[in-house]
Amino acid sequence: MRYKILTLLLVLPAMALLAQDGQSAFGFLRLPASPYIAALGGTNVSLVTSENSTAYQNPALLSHSFDKQFSLGYMNYVADINSGSAMYSKAASPRANWAIGMLFCSYGTFKETSEINEDLGTFTAQDMALNGIYSYKFTDKWSGGITGKAIYSALADYTSFAIGVDLGLNYYDEAHNFSLGMALKNLGGQIVRYDNVYESLPFDFQIGLSKKLAHAPFRFHTTLHYLTVWDMSLNRSTDASTSTTAYTGSSDSFFKTLSKHCVFGVDVLLSKNFYLALAYNPKTSDDFRLLEQKGMQGFSFGTGFKVSRFNVSAAYYSQHVNASTLMVGINTTIGKL
Repeated sequence: MRYKILTLLLVLPAMALLAQDGQSAFGFLRLPASPYIAALGGTNVSLVTSENSTAYQNPALLSHSFDKQFSLGYMNYVADINSGSAMYSKAASPRANWAIGMLFCSYGTFKETSEINEDLGTFTAQDMALNGIYSYKFTDKWSGGITGKAIYSALADYTSFAIGVDLGLNYYDEAHNFSLGMALKNLGGQIVRYDNVYESLPFDFQIGLSKKLAHAPFRFHTTLHYLTVWDMSLNRSTDASTSTTAYTGSSDSFFKTLSKHCVFGVDVLLSKNFYLALAYNPKTSDDFRLLEQKGMQGFSFGTGFKVSRFNVSAAYYSQHVNASTLMVGINTTIGKL
């Protein structure tokens, strides 16, 4: 079994290095499906909790969820964009879990006009993904998981269908309150294209660490994402005569580039039934900042608590100085209803 684990650890980074960066569709797959994850910066592959929807981030985390658990999540995203998720998970054996889930994202209703501004009515746009997840505990500390995705998109008269796969590993040392996770997300591609141009899935390789202090309720998280692309510069310059902002294309410094690959978070575990969470995402902060106006973009926070047999959670995520996101979720163990 140790040799199998070692092989997986070697194969995951190798596959990530072989991936080619380019134009991608189905960006909704990057959205968090759990308020807990949203509160921790939107990306976390090492969070060990009993909530099954963390498996959307890393399928290996499903091994820590309860049997017969059902969860729902809803996000009021920027503008008129709404997204949501649902998942049901079940134990297949003492070491194996499986789950089925759905993600959707609706972009609202748009006015359609001709080239000469004739009113042609309205159209809608939405994305959806059906997920099948399986996790297995190799040892008491090591877990692995795989997610299969059937992805459908409808943008006005254009439709697309894709198949994707996530692969994940998790090492969890309960005695030392330490978790290490890694995931290859969105391997695969389009089967049916929107038009004649092929667009890849939003592939990413992510690694995360979570560590709880031994004698305090604080648990710290660091997640590395976009590890297949180093330079994510988005530098700006302002023309004083026109007050317009342009992108220079020049590279960021080494330390700024490194920070944009990180998400930093902390949750305060006040009891088994109550938590607070706070995070900072440097990439979101830089990508959506305005030179003339400062804000809280990149910061997120949230809470979760138990009410009767239900776990309720909520998160507030500031994407832009003039736009924010609110996400709520609920999960319960059906066998206890």
